[in-house]
Amino acid sequence: MDHEQLAQTKKDFAGLMALCKGGPARETPVPDEKLKKTVDLRPFCAVCAANAPEIDFALKLFSLQGWFAGHAPPAPTPGDDAAARSYLDACTDALAAEVARRMDTGECDPAAIACESILDCGAHFSGKLIHSDVDGAAMPASTARTAQPHVSSRSLAAHGIKLLVDQSKNDNSGVYQRIVKIINQDALVAQARLPDRVIAGVMAGVARATDQVAQRRPTVVDHRLRQILLPTADGYLAVSPLAAGGWCALVASTAADAEMAQFLQEQSSAASPESSQPKKKGRKSKGSEAKGADTKPKKPRKLFDRLAFPVGGAIVRNVSLHPARVVQNPLYFSAPQRQVDLRAVWSFVSNPVRVSFLKSEMDAFAGQHAQLQESAAIGQSSSVTAVRVQASGALAAIVRRQHSVMTELSSLVSEVDYPDGEDAVPIDEDLLRAKRNQPPAALDLCIVRGSFGAEYRAAMAQAITDALFHRALDAKTKTPLLGAVDRERISRAVETVLESA
Repeated sequence: MDHEQLAQTKKDFAGLMALCKGGPARETPVPDEKLKKTVDLRPFCAVCAANAPEIDFALKLFSLQGWFAGHAPPAPTPGDDAAARSYLDACTDALAAEVARRMDTGECDPAAIACESILDCGAHFSGKLIHSDVDGAAMPASTARTAQPHVSSRSLAAHGIKLLVDQSKNDNSGVYQRIVKIINQDALVAQARLPDRVIAGVMAGVARATDQVAQRRPTVVDHRLRQILLPTADGYLAVSPLAAGGWCALVASTAADAEMAQFLQEQSSAASPESSQPKKKGRKSKGSEAKGADTKPKKPRKLFDRLAFPVGGAIVRNVSLHPARVVQNPLYFSAPQRQVDLRAVWSFVSNPVRVSFLKSEMDAFAGQHAQLQESAAIGQSSSVTAVRVQASGALAAIVRRQHSVMTELSSLVSEVDYPDGEDAVPIDEDLLRAKRNQPPAALDLCIVRGSFGAEYRAAMAQAITDALFHRALDAKTKTPLLGAVDRERISRAVETVLESA
């Protein structure tokens, strides 16, 4: 069309062009460059319709641009707004019918399209390659449960909470962006009026992709990692783990799902602990007292603290499809009431528990022992009295701290799963016997069983007494301070303290 023809045609179909504005806010008009290439009314209207978001959605998802150019419905009546609306409905129905036909003939497989797109572009970010030209640093979140001690994309998915998906590289075809809309149940999907079996096929492909990801993803990732080196044929690739963009966007949203909030409260404390450091006093503005600035209601404390997390050396748009302010700045950390030390718990699976003492404890014990040795009254007293005196002071402090360590370890052991191949299994007596070269000792069995009766007191008494015998040395001669009688009395004293613990 020449300039005058184009101007007149645009005037005749102004109602249709108003309906066909594209973009997320439906404010992007049909480009004149495309309209100039049309030769008559039918292709002109088809170009207008292709700009409508619901039409564009199906066209790019199933690569039907070429088909639509030759099979679009006849042009509507010029100047008739009702006819323009009916025309768009006819275009939508024609595309939906063509997709269904191609599914029936095997020309189109929505599941295969979705699976390939998710594996190629999808991500709940686990990392960003330092070298931006290399793909494969990020994968979608698996729905398999994990024993990680922090809230992650995978733990949210396993809990049934939908997390906004991200992408690992540019999606030039636009297919992945449309898969994302289907996953997130965008209103545009309903407007496209695709058959339910098409949507079901897409979701089946998404599930297939996440299953394939689970097969090659590690069971546990240390949340403290700041850089990972991945071996390659020529050397290594440096990867920086990042927070999931969808996770940041979800937490940053004021309309976060109530179920997610409840889940997060179960995983972490309701608020961060107050800082023990005194707050700096800010400069008061003039007249602040008169205006009652100090009487303003305080804002409620947030569930999360926001920490600055700049993406060093990376262009934010290459890291996440979410806004730069979401990914680059607001990374949120909870303040858990108990931080599980996985290293200590998992070490317990393979190695027997060991009793260790602080230097201050050993110095206090040595001083107490010297006083008992020098006391004539203790030397002439009965064995019962000697044990009662021994079960006080420095030794009692040692026993109580060790008992606290053991009960805490037992509690953590009961809460943490151990990664065994692709599975996470509870830590129990059978696991200890399977992983250790030697059968577990009585103290280890008490810890894993959560039993703190007579068997535990006897095992602890022996462990503490043996450790003291090797650690308590004479300052000058470096010989053991404890003799056979001392060992017996200390062992009985340890059990006495544990009975009252």
